Amino acid sequence: TGHWLQGKLGTSNLAAIVLDLAERSGLQESDIDVSQISEMVDGYIINSQQTIRDSIEILRKAYFFDTVESDNILSCIPRGGDVVMSIEEEDIIPSNSESSNSQEICKITRTQEIELPKHINIVYLNRLANYQTATQYSQREITSSNEIDTMDFPLVISDQLAKNIADITLFTDWTERTSYNFDLPIKYAQLDPADIITLNLSGVAHRMRITSTYIGTPSIVRVSAVSEDVANYDFYNKAGSNN
Repeated sequence: TGHWLQGKLGTSNLAAIVLDLAERSGLQESDIDVSQISEMVDGYIINSQQTIRDSIEILRKAYFFDTVESDNILSCIPRGGDVVMSIEEEDIIPSNSESSNSQEICKITRTQEIELPKHINIVYLNRLANYQTATQYSQREITSSNEIDTMDFPLVISDQLAKNIADITLFTDWTERTSYNFDLPIKYAQLDPADIITLNLSGVAHRMRITSTYIGTPSIVRVSAVSEDVANYDFYNKAGSNN
């Protein structure tokens, strides 16, 4: 099957594993689109009772993709995509019809620094070390936070890939500390979670990734999003380094 099941290990690709898991949940191949995720996976261990959703979530966090249902198809969308739409401030529907302040028509929330991770550990299985567990980490040197997060992946991956995962996770956590909530007219109903957009507020273009949309009344599209930086997904710091 290309991944660990009942003690068997083999090399496969991410798309095949996600498709296999989806089919085990009762979905048909035509119900899911995995065409955009193609990374190779050396091994994935599933040796305990867990839901299919949890199994895919582990892969989603390690390989940085989102699962989005649109038009009755579950699509796997890799992070770091292109902007699909630019939205002007004039199109935002204010919650208060008399409001003209950009902070009032778009709610912007910023997580406190002390709540964000200073250090992230990635625990994984090292094929070159007889599949023993190993750890790579990423650390932010200048911060008032003391938070340490550890992510345990039952995946067979290289030291360098584990290092990349640590760096990307740390930097995206900090980028996504800024979240946005705003309402748009129904003409924006085609927007889906995982879409990358820019929202122009007071002359500043805010790049963001949509995390949820909701069609409400009267004919509005309620959007939640987090700040996005495509550069976060293009890290290369040598495995074992502190950066």
